[in-house]
Amino acid sequence: MFGKRGQEGVTLGTLLLIILGVVVVVVIIMGATGSLNFVFDKIGLAPGQSLEAKTQSCIIAAKSNLRADYCDTFSKIKIAGQTQYINCDNGQIKKNLGEEVPPLDCKNLDNVAEKTYCIQLIKGQDADSNTVVNDYRCATNVACSDLNGIPINKNEPCSRETPKKLLKGFKEVIEDRACCIA
Repeated sequence: MFGKRGQEGVTLGTLLLIILGVVVVVVIIMGATGSLNFVFDKIGLAPGQSLEAKTQSCIIAAKSNLRADYCDTFSKIKIAGQTQYINCDNGQIKKNLGEEVPPLDCKNLDNVAEKTYCIQLIKGQDADSNTVVNDYRCATNVACSDLNGIPINKNEPCSRETPKKLLKGFKEVIEDRACCIA
């Protein structure tokens, strides 16, 4: 009879451990699926945004001869406080690959990959005057004509054929111009 009282059911400590375990599992699942990126973006600790993380992914791509991952996949990271888009063909990545990992040849003549990625960012309105892709500043190297657009004054409307008005990320912005694209 002594000590039998309160032994029925689940103790408070066990219940708290179960709840804590469920919360930890949910956070791990959310982190793995990218659902917590908005939190990491606010505090600047987003996983995979460091130069070291990109370098490690490039080492794997080079060792496995994954040319698409090595040459065509750009990542948004911060280098010296400036947000940049880089791929494994970036000079800072190449110098950190190490001697045992030969870099792949991306056959990137005249910064074609960078210009193409800049055009994609500008058309998606994700570029501004400070956007840099592999040390290639989009706003000084991409013209409205590269976007297959028509330059106009900022206060003019676009035509029906080219209804989308871009206001940032390309050369003519310096001249207070806009670019109308289809």
